[in-house]
Amino acid sequence: MTVVAMVPLMGTLAMAVDFTEMSREKQAVSNALDAANFATARRLTEGATDDQLRAYALDFFNANLNKINP
Repeated sequence: MTVVAMVPLMGTLAMAVDFTEMSREKQAVSNALDAANFATARRLTEGATDDQLRAYALDFFNANLNKINP
């Protein structure tokens, strides 16, 4: 009886771990995007061009995603 119960329990545990990791990565992406937005807005007030802002935002976003490994 224990063996029969362990299969769904282990499956549920695996799904919970995957969901937790997915939620953590989603939050990390959201934080990186927020940081890039604020940093780019600061550069906007300094008079940067649109192309400079896009490049800066992308670089800033990618620099903050170093912990994410898809």
